[in-house]
Amino acid sequence: FFGRELQKAIRDHKLLPQDIVIQNVRGAGATIGSGRVRRAAPDGYTMLLLHEALITAQSSGKVSYGPEDFEPIAATVAVDLDAAGNLVVTDTSRAGQDDHVMPIPSARTTFVVLTAPLRLFPREPLVLFAEREFSRAAKGGLGHAKTSANYAHQYLPTWRAKEAGCDAVLWLDAETHERIEEASTMNIFMVIGEELVTPSLQDTILPGITRRSVITLARERHGLKVVERPITLTEVAEAIEDGTLTEAFTASTALQIRSIARIVDRERNIDFPQETPWMDRLRRDLDAIQRGEADDEWGWITEVPVL
Repeated sequence: FFGRELQKAIRDHKLLPQDIVIQNVRGAGATIGSGRVRRAAPDGYTMLLLHEALITAQSSGKVSYGPEDFEPIAATVAVDLDAAGNLVVTDTSRAGQDDHVMPIPSARTTFVVLTAPLRLFPREPLVLFAEREFSRAAKGGLGHAKTSANYAHQYLPTWRAKEAGCDAVLWLDAETHERIEEASTMNIFMVIGEELVTPSLQDTILPGITRRSVITLARERHGLKVVERPITLTEVAEAIEDGTLTEAFTASTALQIRSIARIVDRERNIDFPQETPWMDRLRRDLDAIQRGEADDEWGWITEVPVL
């Protein structure tokens, strides 16, 4: 629709000496058509009607280019001329009126439980990429909830981490990019002095089940003091240097408990001690409970009968 309106405005107001041809190239979230325009000769004869899907494709890592790689002509679309003869563009999109397309909670839902065998991941120490450009979540958002919105935008930063030779992204706070929050889909723990320290929960950090299990085991079974508070990259580097930070590991459902070997932060590497006695102890405890080899004193395991 917008392309046809643009074509009509150019024809009616004789903005160009010749008519333009609209070619609607569908597929791959606007990346096929935009790719053709990007590869076209820069002779002024090929234009792209930019769709917001290209921004999504760039953010998710599907393409390496975005709107900034094209020369802007006008901003989006109902087209007219102002008194000075300039091309004027206004937004004519309308919000849907049907209840089922409005951004409100569904009145009816279907609850589905999916189960599948979990592949055992190697337990080698992780190398994390400190992400100082993108953010996982901001205050007031959904960072504390397990929603699709918390995963879709991680694709491009995760790809950047992989290209840097890292296993996962170390997410920092959106305001200063200095405070540690999570590692991809994992919560963070560090042994500093005589304390097990983990970032304090807020609406930018997911309250993971494995995180809660680790805290319970540390406090109630081993008497280890657990402190939930902000942790900065600067503090981590200084604590490693003075020897007070002795272990660092992650906790999640899929990857379970994994030690951290290194954080890659721009031009510097923050290397962690290789010995992890507290992590090894907590991981053994949790594994034994999950496999039914130890008493489940907190009632974590529930047998589900097969119908």
